[in-house]
Amino acid sequence: MKKTSRIYALIAILTLSGSLFAQPGPRPGKPGIPYLDIEGLSKEQKEKIQSIYLEHAREALVLRNKIAEKDAALQTELSQANPDRKKMDKILEELYGLKLDLEQSRLKARLDVRDQLNDEQKLQFDLRRQRLDVVRLRQGRDGDRRVFRHQLPPRQETQIRRFQRRDTIED
Repeated sequence: MKKTSRIYALIAILTLSGSLFAQPGPRPGKPGIPYLDIEGLSKEQKEKIQSIYLEHAREALVLRNKIAEKDAALQTELSQANPDRKKMDKILEELYGLKLDLEQSRLKARLDVRDQLNDEQKLQFDLRRQRLDVVRLRQGRDGDRRVFRHQLPPRQETQIRRFQRRDTIED
């Protein structure tokens, strides 16, 4: 009896300790305002990028809060015994309208930052952005965005073609 209880205790300890290691850790990267580490930025460029980023961050915070409110309203409506479909449709339209506004704000800020750079810096900016997008796709942190071929670097596009060929051969 003692032996089996010890075995169960050992299994429980191993299970709990394994789940502790599975917890997500801090995200890699530098905290603070992105793109300030691009080589060759002048002081004026850094100040302008910082002001663009802060303006976008304020706007994005308001939009994220509104999105959270609409999401909560949708969940509240769904949890009722008899949810009103018209009300849910209206909430969904508002929710995705806010998400669209957030994406447009991100794009505007990104283009505003890009407008402040010279050609060499734009190349660094674009390459860095492309690498960040690939990392997000690999980590599955892309939310409900769809991945299209033109968003992938060429190497991944050829890998997709290979997998598609394999699928057609197996059919």
